[in-house]
Amino acid sequence: MSDRGDYRSDGSYHAAETSGPSRRRFLGVLVALGAAGGAAAVGWLRQRNLALSESVAGRTATVSSLQSSVVDVDPGPADSTDSSGGATQSDAQATVDPPATEAPTTESTVDQSATQPDATLTVDVPVICRQSWGATAARDGLQPHTIERLTVHHTASPISRVADGPGNIRSHQRFHQQDKGWPDIAYHFLVDPVGNIYQGRDPAFGGDTATNYDPNGHFLVCLEGDYDRAGVNDSQVASLALVLAWGVFTFGVDAGTLGGHRDYADTQCPGDSVYQLLTDGSLTGRIEAVLAQGEPAIVEVCGAEGDRIVSEVEASDQEI
Repeated sequence: MSDRGDYRSDGSYHAAETSGPSRRRFLGVLVALGAAGGAAAVGWLRQRNLALSESVAGRTATVSSLQSSVVDVDPGPADSTDSSGGATQSDAQATVDPPATEAPTTESTVDQSATQPDATLTVDVPVICRQSWGATAARDGLQPHTIERLTVHHTASPISRVADGPGNIRSHQRFHQQDKGWPDIAYHFLVDPVGNIYQGRDPAFGGDTATNYDPNGHFLVCLEGDYDRAGVNDSQVASLALVLAWGVFTFGVDAGTLGGHRDYADTQCPGDSVYQLLTDGSLTGRIEAVLAQGEPAIVEVCGAEGDRIVSEVEASDQEI
């Protein structure tokens, strides 16, 4: 089932009680498996991303400018792709280096009056739940924290097949728990190259890192892939903006706090092609464009539906 609910300020998940059908403004990912479904979904994603890009380029994120990007759909099978678990310069396997003195704060250039969400509308953020991708339980040692900023990572591992996604995330968690001795996977959410969002560590607790910075206070979102070697997929960027917008709205942080792992430690993470989106303000603009559409809310894809989606992803023969 798709459990519509939300994370509260303490990071805990609460399913919403609904008495009737709800209108879904689905700006989340829909990459269906199969020829016809895949073509339709990719076309829809392209239309939505074009509308987002045009609104950001104009620096006015209005509801009308993105109206064509909103469709009412049933969140069907989501596609995913990830790396093979090991990471060369990510938080998973990065060398310990001295931290940077201070992370930059990006000044937003988007009209702030246009980023106020319409209280009557909700932007769905579909997330594949931990149970469906096969997470093990978090161990003792999680530390509560208060989220104050947004930080983007990458796994630094090349990706070539959609089918590898869920298995790679399981490998990440296994490496983090067994090899690094951390209580859970390091990141709060992960996004694969085709735009699927995966539930990671409970955001109520700080993350972990193999580099010399304190991740407490950081909302950690990790992109699957090596973005020093490859360009980032626009569908992945769209979903990254979606989940970061949820973090801004839920935890009351400013989109201008957006930064990359390399802003806090001597590492290439999250890769040059992703970091450019942070420094040129384009990702901040896309976050604010999402917020202009309404209140972001997690839609947890779990149970029988989540299991089915993950099974179909792992059976896919699609290459990236």
